[in-house]
Amino acid sequence: MLKVEVVSVRCPKWQDNSHSSILCLVRTNTLSLEGPFSASPNDSEPHGREIYQRCLAGDFGPIEEASISTDPPHSGQINPESTPNLGGWPELPQFLLEANAENERGTVRGIVLVWGAMLEATLYKCIVEASPKPLSKAIQKLEFRPLGPKIDEARDLKLVRGEFVDFLKTIKEVRNAVAHNWDISLSNQVFCEKVLPNMRKLHTFFPNSVIVFHEDLEFLAKMVFTPAVANSVMHLAGGSAN
Repeated sequence: MLKVEVVSVRCPKWQDNSHSSILCLVRTNTLSLEGPFSASPNDSEPHGREIYQRCLAGDFGPIEEASISTDPPHSGQINPESTPNLGGWPELPQFLLEANAENERGTVRGIVLVWGAMLEATLYKCIVEASPKPLSKAIQKLEFRPLGPKIDEARDLKLVRGEFVDFLKTIKEVRNAVAHNWDISLSNQVFCEKVLPNMRKLHTFFPNSVIVFHEDLEFLAKMVFTPAVANSVMHLAGGSAN
């Protein structure tokens, strides 16, 4: 994966009174702007552990005591505890924990397939809730059909519309390319021709994103594909079709 290089760190502050992690303002080679960061000695990423140790060493000035906690920056993960309960779907937080764990393991195939499965399950849950009861055989069979037919059915039910449909179909294209190729690497030109343009499309759907686009597959899986699916799940959980 792309090596994250620390460009600058400012304003270190303990995140809580237990002194288990440090909040600071950080700029790296993967961010176009400085942003808040939570560093800890057990951070899953090397640069997080580096920032924590350098803060302890005083490289960035004294560490202030904790005040009111602030949200950490987006790290390619979402907090299961802050996730809306999708129509009484209690498994969703556990689903998010599994997807976040896959991000920490860091395999492109695992990240894309697990988050893609999450989107499939979310769409099907929404379709079931919006469909007449008892469910038709077509809707029941849809559970085991690919992501594409689920997107089409959600569109027909007006659960999703407009640019959001295109957004979901772009996610589907990335998911399908990963699922149907054994060689997931930048050396596989055919694979990259399918994946990289769609990753760029997902990236440009977030015009305010501070993430710098790098042609590194693990980086893109964590920092572009993951937030794309996470935002889709949150939209669907919140009942937004746009």
